[in-house]
Amino acid sequence: MRVSELFEDAGEPGRAVVGLLTSSSNPKATLQWLARSSAAPILVEHVRSERVPSHADLDAIAVPVNSDGRAPHRQAVEFARAILVAAGVLPSRHDLVSRYEMWAHRALKGIDRAGDRWTLQRYHLQQLLPAVQRRCETGKATSSTVRRAQERLRSAAKFLAWAEDCGGLEALDRAAVDEWFSGLAGCREARMFLLWAIGQHLVGLPASAVPSPRADSPAETEDHSVRAALARRLLHGDDAPPDIRVAGLLVVLFGQHLSRIVRLERAAARTDPPAIKLGRDWLDLPDPMGQHLKDLVNARSPGTTVFGGDHWLFPGQRPGSHLSEASLARRLGEYGISARAMRNAALFHLASIVQPHTLSRLLGLHPNTAVAWVNLAGGIYARYWQRLIDDDLAAGDDDYLESDGDLDEDRPEGDPLDILDELGLSGDSAF
Repeated sequence: MRVSELFEDAGEPGRAVVGLLTSSSNPKATLQWLARSSAAPILVEHVRSERVPSHADLDAIAVPVNSDGRAPHRQAVEFARAILVAAGVLPSRHDLVSRYEMWAHRALKGIDRAGDRWTLQRYHLQQLLPAVQRRCETGKATSSTVRRAQERLRSAAKFLAWAEDCGGLEALDRAAVDEWFSGLAGCREARMFLLWAIGQHLVGLPASAVPSPRADSPAETEDHSVRAALARRLLHGDDAPPDIRVAGLLVVLFGQHLSRIVRLERAAARTDPPAIKLGRDWLDLPDPMGQHLKDLVNARSPGTTVFGGDHWLFPGQRPGSHLSEASLARRLGEYGISARAMRNAALFHLASIVQPHTLSRLLGLHPNTAVAWVNLAGGIYARYWQRLIDDDLAAGDDDYLESDGDLDEDRPEGDPLDILDELGLSGDSAF
């Protein structure tokens, strides 16, 4: 067999890779991948080498970098890494942390002034990298997390270059800081760096000298009639595949963020009866949405990919990975779904008629987030719920999600309020 020929005499790593590739129910696709993918030669080289493969070996592979700092050929290296991780040859690691670290290493090497490079290195190690690591450890990191950290490092470098003309960081005064933030060059990301520099005593100013961030513009929302038409189309139309229907409805009806949708595991979907687990409790899904969930689960049965089964409800192209947030956003956009506007519209609508406790339990929102949306929407008992949260926190109950309270006293335990029924969205009556 072709797979065995490529990885024979490669020891335990080779046998692990062979086991992964031959587990596919589509041998033809496996052979095509081996013949065409630029990741296959990298995989073969590292598995057949005399050394045991390591993450450091893959990190050391030099690839061309574009003028914009991007390295598109790096994708082949990362695909080979994903196969080795899925096969158990390499230990798993947070790809987003590694991606940011590699980018930061290249970016810092490009800083000409040694003093600026030293300052930015400290900012990177003390502030930016730990922030990315924390987001990854809590499962909240997305590609946007890396982009934000990159932008903050770029902004810090621009600020340092500008400050050099003012005599350096130590010479900055309030007038200079005001000048920066009043100009077109000023940005919110540079504010974070300046606050860090003040905390490190690199700037002889108090934190109050840094202007407060401008108020965010009103949240982008979609018109309710557009949202209703889209929900009807996803529920009853015939022009969308199951993954688009389910993901789109999770946004349009339940205000779910794309980063949370792509991380849904197959274990969070139940087909008999149809239900999905977004928060603490199972959320029952009447037809036709329940049928769409069944179709998605059946379409994503294990063993259908080149690299074997996958436990994600929305599997990605890399072995063992889920679909990326950006890929899902692009796919939804092809069907006219603006995820951010639709999510805000859904949460605004739900918050106006549903208790914050219910939103938190069924949709997986943090209690404070649920209360904030209810207050924004002027929903039922808005201020009461905020006071209830404050009382719990004052009493030392930090984990509000674990405290049932008596908020749903009319509902038996284990029978969560069905938001679809409350909104009148069940069955053919939806919108």
